Amino acid sequence: MIKLIAHNDDIERLIKDGYDVRHINGHIVIVDIPYVDSNKTVQFGALMSPYTLQGQKIIQRDHTVFFTGSHPCDANGKTYVGSFVNGKNKNVRCGEYTSQFMFSTKPLPAQKYRDFHHKFSQYIKLLVAPAQNIDPSVSAQHFRPLHDSYEESVFHYVDTNSTRAGITSISERLKRHKIGIIGLGGTGSYILDFVAKTPVQEINLYDGDIFDFHNAFRAPGAAEHTRLNARESKVDYHKKNYSNMHKNIIAHNVMLDKNNLSLLDSLSFVFLSMDTSEDKKTILDYLIAKKIPFVDTGIGVTATESSNQLRGQIRATMGIEENYGHIYKHVSTAKREDEDEYQQNIQVSELNALAAIMAVMKWKKHIGFYHDFDKSLNQVFAISDETLSNEDYTNEEG
Repeated sequence: MIKLIAHNDDIERLIKDGYDVRHINGHIVIVDIPYVDSNKTVQFGALMSPYTLQGQKIIQRDHTVFFTGSHPCDANGKTYVGSFVNGKNKNVRCGEYTSQFMFSTKPLPAQKYRDFHHKFSQYIKLLVAPAQNIDPSVSAQHFRPLHDSYEESVFHYVDTNSTRAGITSISERLKRHKIGIIGLGGTGSYILDFVAKTPVQEINLYDGDIFDFHNAFRAPGAAEHTRLNARESKVDYHKKNYSNMHKNIIAHNVMLDKNNLSLLDSLSFVFLSMDTSEDKKTILDYLIAKKIPFVDTGIGVTATESSNQLRGQIRATMGIEENYGHIYKHVSTAKREDEDEYQQNIQVSELNALAAIMAVMKWKKHIGFYHDFDKSLNQVFAISDETLSNEDYTNEEG
């Protein structure tokens, strides 16, 4: 909260006016505002408003706010005719506060609020006036000590995208997860791109190779020529890039094998985007033994002899506790390339991105971010006819 006040005079003015101001999940929240309900009883609610950022200056998005209480009424317990109450909304949630209504009214004559102080002050007056007619002693100005509601974020800047979409409460399910990404080639780098935009607690990267020129054509973004010449490790290259956004990215410049698998012990979920090898089976067996959920990805692409075109499949296979029996039916750990369709090393960036999307969506369904109707554990996309097939399902009821 101190950081917020330092760059926003209008928020400081609200605090100096005595309002209990909080900063929660990309919203400015003012709590304990008196209002009147339909029983002519004074109740207390909270106002919430999302914001956008211009540098370190927060800017209000529009003239509306959200309200956590019941339908506000006049001093006689009657709802206002043609009032500022816009109707029930989709329950925007900020921490412990969940809204029930959206308010919408514009100031005259400008039809636009100057800043947050102007907007909140207007709505607070509309709520408090009827309450003070019933009980003159009530007030929204409590002059409490500054509430330390500033949550230290894993991001270097506020996730106003989740706020703008109204999904901050859903995104909260991603917090406190410790993620591992094994293999930072084409698919692994796209997985990192997607996961780095979520509020997970920690992202661990595992790869012992160099970020080379061919990697630049399969990874998101555009690598600088000077950095390619520097021959950084893959994990260091990607950590440097994504640490611009996410704070807690940990690089492990190693190839995982039986001697260092304990590096995975603290993880809550693992993405495997590595080539087929004997070590892959060792890693899978370890994750299964430790009951660490995971998604393994595979891209099997060949060039047809007749038309000289690419065809093949993309796979995402998830393993979770009590649901491991299907793993080796789909995930190959063959030693030789001719034993394994997925080992063929034809990779194209959009196929890598699609494999990453399939894997990340499996993870997000697993933790409840997305609705999961059938709870399938194996998914295959066929390039030629663009079909997406699901098979092998969890033991849970769907």
